[in-house]
Amino acid sequence: MTSVWIEKDSDGIIASIAIYLVLGLVLAVINTIVKPIAHFIAFPLYILTLGLFVLVTNALMLELVSWLSQKMGIGLHVDSFGAAIWAALILAILTALISIPFKRRVDPGQSQY
Repeated sequence: MTSVWIEKDSDGIIASIAIYLVLGLVLAVINTIVKPIAHFIAFPLYILTLGLFVLVTNALMLELVSWLSQKMGIGLHVDSFGAAIWAALILAILTALISIPFKRRVDPGQSQY
């Protein structure tokens, strides 16, 4: 069975929180810098697959974060590309659910501008 996990050397809660925060920061930087370039390059594939290729690029971003975190000694492990696809799908669903309360609602009678 393939999986995604975070290897922690210490048992302290502060160290665990720090590891998760650093991994979140690395993922945010990768999504800010590398992901737009990947989206631009893969744009024809998005059209061809009706947007499903987004899961592949998100999985590639997770694989990149895994590689970088292992180089940094933090230890996010992604066993296979299939596990990265499933993790990307779960992250996409969680992101959509978490963003629901923060969406700006526009009254039908008012203009957005």
